[in-house]
Amino acid sequence: MCGQKLEKVQSPIPLRPNPSSRSPKFRVSTSKSTDLSSGTNISNFSKESQITSASSTSLSSLRASLPQRPILFSLSEISRATNNFRSQKLGGRSSMAWKCALREKQVAVLQRNVTYPIEFQSVLSDLCSIHHKEVIKLIGGCLEGETIFLVYEFEDGLSLSDCLRGSKIPGFTVLSSWVSRIQIALDVAKALEYMHHDIPLVYVHKYLKGSSIIVFEPEYRAKVANFGASILTGEFPMKFEEHSGSKSEIMEENSVEFGGRVRRYGSRKIVGTQGYMAPEYVSDGVITQKSDVFSFGVVVLEILSGEEPVKYVHDKENNEFKKVSLIENVGSILAEPLRLRTWVDSRLKDSYPVECAERVIQIAASCVDLDPKKRPDMRWVSVEMSRVLMKSEKWAQNLRGRKGVTVTFEAR
Repeated sequence: MCGQKLEKVQSPIPLRPNPSSRSPKFRVSTSKSTDLSSGTNISNFSKESQITSASSTSLSSLRASLPQRPILFSLSEISRATNNFRSQKLGGRSSMAWKCALREKQVAVLQRNVTYPIEFQSVLSDLCSIHHKEVIKLIGGCLEGETIFLVYEFEDGLSLSDCLRGSKIPGFTVLSSWVSRIQIALDVAKALEYMHHDIPLVYVHKYLKGSSIIVFEPEYRAKVANFGASILTGEFPMKFEEHSGSKSEIMEENSVEFGGRVRRYGSRKIVGTQGYMAPEYVSDGVITQKSDVFSFGVVVLEILSGEEPVKYVHDKENNEFKKVSLIENVGSILAEPLRLRTWVDSRLKDSYPVECAERVIQIAASCVDLDPKKRPDMRWVSVEMSRVLMKSEKWAQNLRGRKGVTVTFEAR
């Protein structure tokens, strides 16, 4: 990706910076009016304007410390960059995402339909000010009628789905080690933990699935894509939280006042991917943070088994296709631990700590509980997955120390 500075578009709406990542306050006064956005040198600082630091602050670092505004793109600009939306698609032919270059920077453009009008520029400003190492950054967007285009930094990697099932070589996967899979699960957990607990708004991702998780070589770390899409399309009622008090984990009510109107989010069109959607969303259209927890549980089961969340298997006896879900197997595996080896992805070649695998399935099972109130929050999940990763890494170190040891397993 290019390292050049992005052109900033001035917005009449003031930016609300993220309280969790504020820079120290300082005052700058000059003898002449100065335009920071134009790159003019700053001179003649008064004593009051000096930043309390041992070294002098350069213009670039000063600009970096200021709140960033989103980039507002025009439809014609995006259309040219994507060759009238005929350029390389991300995620398959049916995908509505493209890779292109905008203002000399490689980006990913995501197209979505607006389901409810919002204050686009203001909300975009808030979301573009959010940074996290496990979340692909939103840098700008475009609103054209009932369609929005969200522009993200382009991250060159493979989706989790492709890593698990995209190989043309039978029996091969790039995620061939237990530790790499647990690390990816933890990265996703941390991303959701940040979205749910560490930003000044009640946020639901809504689209967490194998194809929205990007994995990067050679460390096999993961980032979550499509951040902000559910809010900017109006699918989830955004509500800012004051950090002076405790932050509610979840909005349990079926309606919320937004922009002077009451929005009911229990009766909207159901949009999502089969297998990842929480049952309360499928039945009643209710979207909460516990919906993301459910999706995360499905992703973890997908990581462990290597299988799709839902697939159809041909029943030769009845000559029909039978729907098979990963969630349906969880209860039986917990009840019969001996079934674990036959369920975990065979491409791991039985090379994993059984105790850790059982614990991960327990965590996933709690996340996919049919009752949303019984599902844990992502703070707890992140802590538990961190513990599993530490134990898994210790297991891997001990295994490497036993070179020359041969272990024989019974047939599956």
